[in-house]
Amino acid sequence: MSLAAAATLAPAATVQSSVGQIANGYIQEGDLYRSGNIIRTTTLSSPGQDAGTCRALCTANGDCNAYSYVQETASRKPVCYQRMIALPNQGTTRSHGYSTVVSGTKTSWARELGFTPHANSRVTGAKLLRAFVSRQDDPFECIQVCKRETGCQSASYVPAQVAAKKQAMCMLYDAPGTLVSAPGVLSASGSNAPPLSLKKRRPQAQPTAVPPRRTIEAPRRIDPRKLAPVEKKAPADGGEPDQFPGEMHDPQAA
Repeated sequence: MSLAAAATLAPAATVQSSVGQIANGYIQEGDLYRSGNIIRTTTLSSPGQDAGTCRALCTANGDCNAYSYVQETASRKPVCYQRMIALPNQGTTRSHGYSTVVSGTKTSWARELGFTPHANSRVTGAKLLRAFVSRQDDPFECIQVCKRETGCQSASYVPAQVAAKKQAMCMLYDAPGTLVSAPGVLSASGSNAPPLSLKKRRPQAQPTAVPPRRTIEAPRRIDPRKLAPVEKKAPADGGEPDQFPGEMHDPQAA
């Protein structure tokens, strides 16, 4: 192999060997390509702009929790994708066919889900709930699955380069357990609490309006001597019913 060919392969090998490590506040995912949840796309056209530039853009954006630096071919300008969340789905793959892909997820996003990530560590002293193959070799998938799994409180991700079967593995445990040194393994422990940022805030109850209090006055004592005299009825006329004073009568009707 020529030195030029070796130099071409070296960056990819370096990126892949860092999968599952924590650096610069990110869980490194290597050449893992994700789809969806894109909140901003930036074409990196200036010389010297690379995956570190893309990571810095995500760091500066409070809404960004994951990034992907993608260069489709060596002749095309690379693109930086900023994502709201790192969501493992059918579009997540390492068989993307692009020239270069470098991705990462903020460790703060794992904490929002109620988990604390630990690099180069594995969980021990807890019951293994189940283990499964991470077909996309996705370190964040283990955290997401543990979040959804009833009773899961910690997880360990073993990259393909570390797993004996050459396939990435996820192990889910029923308790935080104890962390022991394990080079290349990423673990996450937590209480499996609901994500703080995704809780729906209940509207604050508006204070109940208090109606004005009615002032009840004490009844006044009435002096009968000060009352107006009672108005007497008019005398009866021809046996007709009494008429009230002031009532009008038609003379023609008599």
